[in-house]
Formats: sequence, C-alpha cells, structure tokens
Amino acid sequence: MPTPGTVRRPGCESCRSRHIKCDKGAPCGQCVRKGRACVRGTKLKFRHITVPSDTDGNRGEAQYEFSDTQKWCRVSGKRIRFIDETADINSLHNDGFDSDDDDFVSIEDFPPSPPKPQPRRTKKTDHDFVKPSPKNRPNRTSDSAINEADRSLLPIEQGQPYPLNKLPALHPHPAFRSPSSGHLESDDVPHSFSPVPRSQISVPISDIGSGSHSDDPSLPEPRRSFSSANFPLEDRREADLVRHFREFIAGSFDYGDPHNRISTLLLQHAALSPVLLNAVLAVSAKSKDDGVSLNFFDKPAERYYEIAMELLQPVLDDTVLEVDEAQIAAAVLLRLYENIYTIPICQKTPATPIWKFLSTHIKTPAHGTLLEAAMWAWIRIEIFRSVMRNEKLDLEIEHVDFDRSLQPADDDIWAWRMCLHTVDVLNYCYGDNKRRETYDQLVSYAAMWMRSVPESFTPVLVQAPLRGSFFPEILLLNDSVVMGLLFYHVNRILLTIHNPDGQRLAKSSKQAARSINNEIFTDVKILAGMADSISPCNPAHVSACMAIVLAGDRFTIQEEQEVLYDLLSNTADDFSWDVSLILAHLKKSWNWPEDMVL
Repeated sequence: MPTPGTVRRPGCESCRSRHIKCDKGAPCGQCVRKGRACVRGTKLKFRHITVPSDTDGNRGEAQYEFSDTQKWCRVSGKRIRFIDETADINSLHNDGFDSDDDDFVSIEDFPPSPPKPQPRRTKKTDHDFVKPSPKNRPNRTSDSAINEADRSLLPIEQGQPYPLNKLPALHPHPAFRSPSSGHLESDDVPHSFSPVPRSQISVPISDIGSGSHSDDPSLPEPRRSFSSANFPLEDRREADLVRHFREFIAGSFDYGDPHNRISTLLLQHAALSPVLLNAVLAVSAKSKDDGVSLNFFDKPAERYYEIAMELLQPVLDDTVLEVDEAQIAAAVLLRLYENIYTIPICQKTPATPIWKFLSTHIKTPAHGTLLEAAMWAWIRIEIFRSVMRNEKLDLEIEHVDFDRSLQPADDDIWAWRMCLHTVDVLNYCYGDNKRRETYDQLVSYAAMWMRSVPESFTPVLVQAPLRGSFFPEILLLNDSVVMGLLFYHVNRILLTIHNPDGQRLAKSSKQAARSINNEIFTDVKILAGMADSISPCNPAHVSACMAIVLAGDRFTIQEEQEVLYDLLSNTADDFSWDVSLILAHLKKSWNWPEDMVL
C-alpha cells in the first residue's frame, strides 16, 4: 500500500508491451538485461509537458501549471478523439497499470494469447435476395412472444408526434425453339465493343455516413450512421419493420444500382427524418400485413401512413419553400403505398397530392445522391403502374438532364437509358401522339441502344428450354445488365403490339399474325427465363409479370398458360400485390372454368 504523498510508478512501456513484470527500477532490470531503452509512461491525462530526459533515457518530471484565466472547451456529451498517436500519448490511455502483487512471468514462459477471432459477417448480395412469404419472413423470437399483452403501447399510441419516426432485328439472343413461338431469329447481331472501363469513384457510396475514420487527423470526426433521436428504436416491432424494409423491399429498387442506395442512404436519412422513417414503417407494415404475420401488431400501416402524410403536408401545400431529398424519398414511398399495396394493381386511380408533388419537384439530381435513387425508384413505380393499368404514364421529364446518349458508360447508366426509353414508349402507346414518325424514332433508338451496349451485356450462357420447361436459361454478368435487357424486352413487346401496321398486316395474312405473336411470345419467354435463371423469386420477376399482363392473353397452349399464371400469382404473393382482377381476366381470355384452381 503506497504511503500518503507518494506516487506509484507504472511499469515501463517495454515491459508492458511484452506482458512481463516490471520491477519499477530506473531503468528496470528487464530493460538492462535485454539492452533496451527503458521508457516510462505517465498518468497525466491531458496536460503533458516534460523537461528533457537525461543521458540514461529517463524522463524528467512533468510540469503542469495552468493560468488562472485558462479557457476550457465544453466537452460534456461529446466524443473526444485524440489525433496524436505517438507512443507517449498512447501510454496515457492504456487500460490500467501493472499491479505490485503480480507474479513475475517471463515472456519466454508465457507467450501472449492470440486475439479472439471476430465473428464472420456474410455479405448479402442481390443474387441472394429472396422476397417475403409466410415461410421466409422474419419470425419473432420466443422471448418476444412471451407476455405479449404486457407490451408497452407503441409510441404513436402514447401521443407522440411520430411512431418513433417492328423489331425482329433487335433480339440479342441466339435462336431457340418452343411449342408456340416457333424459333427466334437473330437478324441483327449486336455490335462488339471493347469493354467500357468503370468510372473511378473517389469515395464509395457505402462510406457516406458510415463512421469510418480517415487517416488524415486534420479531418473532422465523420458523421456516424443512425446517431439520431430516431435510432435506436425503442419498440422491437418497429425495428423488425425497418429490417423487413431493408431485406425485402429495398432490394427491388436497388436492383441494377451498384451502390444499393435505397437500402443504405435511405435508411441513414430515415434516422434523421421523422417523415421518411414513418414512410418506411408504413410501406413495410403494409407489405407484411397479410392477415397472418401481423396479428399481434394490430395492423399499424394506416397509422404510420397518416402520420407521414401529416408531416409531409406543409410541402404538399407549398407552404414550405425548401424541399429536401428525404421528403422526396418519403413521397416516393408513400406513392408506392398508395398504388401497389392499397388497391388492386389493375384498377385505375386519379391523381393524388403525392403524385402532383413529385411531378412538380422532379429535377436533375446530383449523381450518387439519395435524391437520384429516389427519382429512379419513382420512375420505376410509375412504369409498373402504367403497364399494369394500361394507362398513360404522364411523366413530364423532358426538362430533366437525364443521360439519353449512346456514349460509353457504366452498365448501370446503360440500364437507366433503357428505363427512360420505356417512359417514352409508354407515353406513345397509351398517349394521344400516334404519329408514325414517333414510332419509328422509338424503334430506331432501341435498335441503336442494343448495338451500342458494351460487351458486358453479352449473355454468359443462353440455353434452349429443357424438356418439360418453357423458358430459356439466360445468364448475365450483373444486375445492371439484367435490368437494362428487361426494360429492352418490355419495350419490344409494347412496340410490337402497338405497331401502326400490325393490325392491317394481321388481318391481311394469317402468317403475318402468327409471326407477330411469335415475336411477342419469344420476348415474354426471354423475360421469364432471365428472371428464373437468377433465382425462384427476385426483382427481375417484376418485369416478367409486366410482360404477362401485356401479352399473356395471346398464349393458346394450356401448359404455357398455367406456367404464366403460376409465375404471376406467386410473384404477386411474394411482393404483396393484389392481382385478382388480372388473374380473372387471364382465366376468361383463356376460356378457363371460373372455378379452375391450379
């Protein structure tokens, strides 16, 4: 026990780093025997001034005198980061000091323990994406199922303001035969280009707000993810909804985006934005609300939706001049909620305040931002809605500086170009502009796009349908390539159906009518084949379902009809769509009995 007034000397740095006993000598015996410099740390925490050391390497006494007028920084509640990482300063913050009662142990006798292995984390890729179903949705733990009646009310129930918060030459694939389509002829082989080099991104999108430290000590402490009043959530059920959104909903919009910004940036903004968080919770709860998995939750989607709308009302009324990207993203999710989850997919609906808000605030976004990701998500929602309801798209985006060129670019840029082309095709097909010149321009752009895409768009494998199968196997390099070709083949179906000469040719010649149908059948099967080649259920099946809605009633072979019916029905179940009216229409067009069940 040290006597009053004495200062206990810590062990030297050399002994401490080797985990051996230090005799506290000056210099210590271990350092003398090994011929090492005996460097000793100090217990002084913030003030660290020493006089020069003597010739033996011993450190002089510390001097610390502060002026009476010394001004101090306020550090309460703040995280202090020490950027001086020299050996001296490091010694100030090591855990504890050697005990006088420790037994002397030589490093040769007791080697340091190996570090504990860190738990291995598996990175989830888009190819691992599986849509929700009663079998694969997240289950509550057994502990959370106990004493359910004793749970505290949700924050929203406690009165808080938010719950927490002519185209036969365009096919890129070799010919294959199937029962109803004849064979597909590749009249226009895609032009070969050398691979387009990927653009270099100075900072990965995933690092934005990730809390990773820079090696430059002059930089400020980076913003950390989820450090806000919204996160961590206090209610486990709301946390499950956020996780459900990231695992089962965001992947559909991240498909084709190499940076997965909906599942990363959007949720980081939700940690700071009550309106965005409530929009996430509303969409997620509605997606899970299938009458089974959310019985315990009292179906809260409508309440989250109402609160999100209330928080968004000032910008909907134009009473606020500034609109941030989190509000745009929230509006996109609410648009998804209104049009996908609340009414049958094929039922036409009038324009809503959300649609008007998004239409008036669409602008050129900065590359790599949440705003850009949200706008692409909205465009894809409107494309889906237009196809499923056979409605004009009504997207005025000519003033937005989107890249519609055919210049070399990354795969995702090529995919977005074809997505924009889908907007133009839908406006022609369901709009009032039926000029032949417009149609020819649309066909020409699609043909040039297909000839100009980089070699990465060449399929890795194209296999004709196997016996007992109706769809080809088509393997592609990445999700961006898949998305671009999905939009391309949807456009082919639309342009073939709405060919100004199509009806005249079909009436004049049965062979011409058969040829037109075979082209459409081939595109539908290519779309379904690309999707099934990835996994039994993935975002590519959304485009396959769009093709079935557009052309499914043209199929005449019952085996094919049944396969298409199953694909649409199963995908709708996994994505929580109501397609009952569409399925009823297909049954009627195929002359199936009303009570026929597959």
